[in-house]
Amino acid sequence: MTTYHSRQRAAGADSTSAAAHVKSSQRPDDNRKIALPDAMRAHLPAVMTASNPKFRLPEFSSVKSTYTDKKLKIGEATLQGRVTRLLERMAAEKRLKSKDSVAVIISKIFPAPGVMDEVAFNDALDTGKRSVIYKSIADSHTTVEAKVDKPKLDTAMGDAEKLCANAAKNAAGLTEVFGSKDKDAKTFYGTIEKKIQDVRKDMDKFVTTDYNLDDKEVGLGGYAFFPTQEIHLLTQVAQVTDPKKTKITVIHECAHLADATIDDQHYYSDHGFEAVPENEKITNAAHFEELPRRELSISNFPGTLKPGVMSGGKAATREDNVRSAAGKHMRKAWDAAVDTFTLVRGVRKEAMAGNDKPYKKHESLLDTISKLEDLTIHEQAKKARTVTDLDMTIAESIAHSFHVLRHTMAAIPFPAPGKLTDDQLKDELIAQNISKENNLMKDPARDKKLTDWMVAHYRKLPSA
Repeated sequence: MTTYHSRQRAAGADSTSAAAHVKSSQRPDDNRKIALPDAMRAHLPAVMTASNPKFRLPEFSSVKSTYTDKKLKIGEATLQGRVTRLLERMAAEKRLKSKDSVAVIISKIFPAPGVMDEVAFNDALDTGKRSVIYKSIADSHTTVEAKVDKPKLDTAMGDAEKLCANAAKNAAGLTEVFGSKDKDAKTFYGTIEKKIQDVRKDMDKFVTTDYNLDDKEVGLGGYAFFPTQEIHLLTQVAQVTDPKKTKITVIHECAHLADATIDDQHYYSDHGFEAVPENEKITNAAHFEELPRRELSISNFPGTLKPGVMSGGKAATREDNVRSAAGKHMRKAWDAAVDTFTLVRGVRKEAMAGNDKPYKKHESLLDTISKLEDLTIHEQAKKARTVTDLDMTIAESIAHSFHVLRHTMAAIPFPAPGKLTDDQLKDELIAQNISKENNLMKDPARDKKLTDWMVAHYRKLPSA
């Protein structure tokens, strides 16, 4: 990531998708990629539902080492408070094994000053599930497993090539989706097909995935990095648990590789996706999903997509436009929250390798993030400050919260307009949405401050 952060994410899911649980896979050290590159284009393809990602905690040994670290000098009330919030978030999604209240669980895990009870910790959580316990940073950016996953992915990519070739020959369909930009779209489909071919030739160089399940936790489906022509895929996509979704995801990501102008301006599940102007469709990766989706019988928008016209033939209303703006605002907040987590994780990864330069470089920014998200960094002894596993997992849970909020917005009743401006209506929708979930900072003023900070830092956050 650079100062101008060209990461784009697509969020949302078709209502029928439900990603299956993925078991973790250990990979040898020499099969791992380097830390996430700068200026990544990242987006969640239409393969996820809001219920899929979940909160989790670090391993017991990691929490205990932070709790008892005399150099960090984190107050007991502070650390217990941070663990409490994570457990509350997990409880809200029925992620805890224990039926006790969070307060009771905390009293058992921390029975006396300076003491942690591992048995109580394990009783509260299903520690056998890696999706509940954060284990290894190293598996978060790795090549695709060669013997099983890579052959299946190669087959899906080959099918994706054919879908693009068919789309380029579908003159009527190109006009229905892209209107007067049909010829440009035809050219782009040809380029996308070629990019898929290039990626297939050397997957170890151009494709990475996440066997640590970080992506799933924060609602990230992948990214495409134009300068190096890399794509990163959600584990389930790389493992081809749903062939149709993998094909569509590959097309979406390779659309970003095809031309630097193809961005993520609208996502397939976004309110008003079908009604955007032609000049936005031709520069939007998700619109290149549409013709392949029709061939695969998973399209949400059969027929002609007319600018300014919603599904069913009605013109976009004021409510449609406001909801679209509110959705975009929350998407930017989520995008930046994922970037924030990626930064925190990257600094932690470097610190574990004995490199404290990234922390020193971003110390001021990390201090700000810590205060906004209730990490422990700003509560640590100043000379010993670092990013802990607990901080990383808290940042992950905040990104997850924003991901969920992107999907709950549609259920929020539209406010009575009265004399409110469109911007005021948008802000009211967002405030109601956050308040209903009540799973960010549990304080309306802090929730707004955090959300506004994220939107202000959309595509502006650095990497480690």
